[in-house]
Amino acid sequence: MFKQFLQSYHIIGKANRIKSLWLLLILLSIIALELLNFSLIIPVLTILFDKESIEKITLITHLENLFGVSTFSLINLAILFLILIIVKVLLLLFFEYKIQKYSREMQVDMSLRAYSYFLNSRWQEILKVDHAYIMRTILSDIGTFVTEGILKFIEIIKNTLFLIFIVSYLLFFNFKITAIIMGVFVSFTIIIFVLFKKKQVYLSKLTAEFQKSRYKNISESILSLRDIKLTGNSSFFLNAFENNEKKATKVLIVSKIMSKIPRYLLEIILVAFAVLIAVYLDTNNFDINNYIPLLGLYAFAILKLIPIFTVYNQSIQAVRVAKYQTEEAIKNAERFKKIFEQYKLRERDEKFNILDLNQEFKIKVSNVDFSYDNSKPIFKNLNLELNKNQTIYLEGPNGSGKSTFVDLISGLLSPSRGTIKINNSNLIDVSNNWLKEVGYVSQTNFLMNNTIKENIVFGRENISEKNIIGIIKLVGLDELINSLPEGIDTNVGNLGSSFSGGQKQRIAIARALVLNPNVIILDEATNALDADTEKNFLEIINKIKKNRIIIFIAHSELIKNFCDTKMIIKDKKIEIIN
Repeated sequence: MFKQFLQSYHIIGKANRIKSLWLLLILLSIIALELLNFSLIIPVLTILFDKESIEKITLITHLENLFGVSTFSLINLAILFLILIIVKVLLLLFFEYKIQKYSREMQVDMSLRAYSYFLNSRWQEILKVDHAYIMRTILSDIGTFVTEGILKFIEIIKNTLFLIFIVSYLLFFNFKITAIIMGVFVSFTIIIFVLFKKKQVYLSKLTAEFQKSRYKNISESILSLRDIKLTGNSSFFLNAFENNEKKATKVLIVSKIMSKIPRYLLEIILVAFAVLIAVYLDTNNFDINNYIPLLGLYAFAILKLIPIFTVYNQSIQAVRVAKYQTEEAIKNAERFKKIFEQYKLRERDEKFNILDLNQEFKIKVSNVDFSYDNSKPIFKNLNLELNKNQTIYLEGPNGSGKSTFVDLISGLLSPSRGTIKINNSNLIDVSNNWLKEVGYVSQTNFLMNNTIKENIVFGRENISEKNIIGIIKLVGLDELINSLPEGIDTNVGNLGSSFSGGQKQRIAIARALVLNPNVIILDEATNALDADTEKNFLEIINKIKKNRIIIFIAHSELIKNFCDTKMIIKDKKIEIIN
């Protein structure tokens, strides 16, 4: 657990570590006030039962000198005691405010890092990752890492410091009694920790898996909603969701009960302990009045120690139960750091590797092998050259590597062996700059639930209104936009539900062309279009094909005849079939 704490503290970042130190200073102030409260209990109770003893108490003399008064009465002590408690409560509230603010800021920061990691990771890496895992990491694991990891560690540190101060004072006051009480508390904590340790780690893994299944069920059902409605099998998804939630409920109940057990057991032990003390005092005929200040101090101490040890056990359990998700958050944060450093280095290097595509440009593929995870090769010793002003039709059987090829030449994937060069520059060295030169249109035509304009811009900066208006006219969207009451600011609806397939296609093409790319990839982009819409689409391409490389992946004779270069994937190579 200590190793987990060090890893967590390391990956939260310098700014968050500095905030942690400030929280520690506030906490030390609270503990100092708590210690003052303790030191006043004996004097107050002693004076209450023996008013003549006020002059014998050393602390009273110190207080009289401190406040410059001749006598310090019981009322003065009571008022001071009350003031200290009020100040301590105010500091505790301030501490709680800072904790909540700090934890929320950290959660946002860590979630952004996790989100950034998945958005900026290599395409080849992301293809291996389950979407439900990505959603769970960003939306659940990070929250668990902060609330059940970092905050619980802070809780443990806070209670440890409280414990040290309280026990130190009590040991100084009466070593034997304090040692017995602490022996009971510490033994109890160790026993609970050992008994529940393995079970808590097991529950942590189950909780993470159920969270992942939850996101998987919901995301898959939303993405396949049309198919669900057409097949009428919504019950399949509902049953899967219900079964997962039932299993998750059992785990949650066990976790909650386990978190309550330490408190109830501790109360039983302490009541039994108090009964034994009472019996001992009674059978040995002790004068109870002489022990009231001592009993009052320890009663007050125990009232403080019970919640401390209860929270202590609960915090330890929470850390153990969240162990799996915390480790996932730490792992992804470390991955983000590595990815971010690589991205910065690549960005720096690309400033010196400037692409000049104003004149002639070509894509040269030399001796390229490619496979996913060293599995069956997709391409072997591939050699090919694509030149400016080429319109290419690429065909091949399903699974032959058509989409893989365009991912390679766009820079999303890197060859297992060989090189891909843009003019004389290795694509790996200029991948960020090169991606800006590639426009991509797919069959799915994903549209955000936002305006037409935002779907064309797609979050990119430095796109002028002039460029947007020009591209709208070029792809034939101007007539549609002029007919809409809100024009270009019309919302397209969920996944573009307010528009037809052809209209969504034009918006997707406008998005791909608005930055005036040198390479346009149309990956099965016309499969959902009828013959007339496909002809209109080719008219748009005919207007823009000059000075570009345009690649079609399609199963259409019309498009095949439109292209000047025909290629086929065969035996893990690409052949020209003109």
